[in-house]
Amino acid sequence: MRTDELLALFREKERTALHGNINQITSVLNARLKIFLSYKIWMLVELLNSVVSIAVYYFFGVMVESEKLEAAGYGTSYLSFALIGIASQTFLWTCVARIAFVLRVELQEGTFEALNATRLKIHNFLFGQSLSGFILSMWFFTSAMLSGIFVLSASLTLTPETIITSIIIIILMILAHIGIGFIAAGGVLILKRGDPIVAVFAVLTQFLSGVLFPLEVLPPELEAVAKALPFTYALRSLRFALLTERPISDPTIIHDIIFCGIFAIALIPLGIWFFGKAHNYAKTRGTTGHY
Repeated sequence: MRTDELLALFREKERTALHGNINQITSVLNARLKIFLSYKIWMLVELLNSVVSIAVYYFFGVMVESEKLEAAGYGTSYLSFALIGIASQTFLWTCVARIAFVLRVELQEGTFEALNATRLKIHNFLFGQSLSGFILSMWFFTSAMLSGIFVLSASLTLTPETIITSIIIIILMILAHIGIGFIAAGGVLILKRGDPIVAVFAVLTQFLSGVLFPLEVLPPELEAVAKALPFTYALRSLRFALLTERPISDPTIIHDIIFCGIFAIALIPLGIWFFGKAHNYAKTRGTTGHY
């Protein structure tokens, strides 16, 4: 860089906070997407893994009584029921586990301390990492759904209205859980060991939210716990939209959207606040350079 360019850079007026944050997030997102797209074989293997998983549950569905699904309002096809649950769980893992995983890798490789020395805000870095994960999750979700429809003849209703409804539900599903991801990342900064807790939380959420079976088969005590999880409501509305073609104006879907929205409004600020406190704690103790 020439001297005049360097001086012009120093003379440049400070950009607005919003513009600067968006630039930082999109820069991280662009970098991560370039890395993802460079591993083409890995992407194909993951796609194949999704197809194989769906095929396994296709045969598992033969043993499930269709009457129980129909009584819960999900139609009679277990394959379609399980397909939506399996495809959607990638978003849950991205929200809850990805931020903590990325932070752990940065700490292990010793690059997190270097990030702290730059103008890049750490929460913008993590948001950018998350966005790249969501795009990858959308790729797997779409691939799994199309594989189920065209390879295994899953009976899903894909109309402009159901697709728009599904997109809205998925966005709210992500927003309702991203705050939990920031809390998990804060735990990694403080404890230097948060992955097992995050994994247990994600697995329990998948189990209780009914990824592979309707909630009605759970004992009343566990069903009560399941109804306190936002993933339960997002998954229910997604299935109602794609399996029974319920519109977004359906009372149940409106209820579920409001529930996920409340979680998002409460958990995103809480997660960012907690991560900020954990980050300051780690910097004060000088532990940002190791895991």
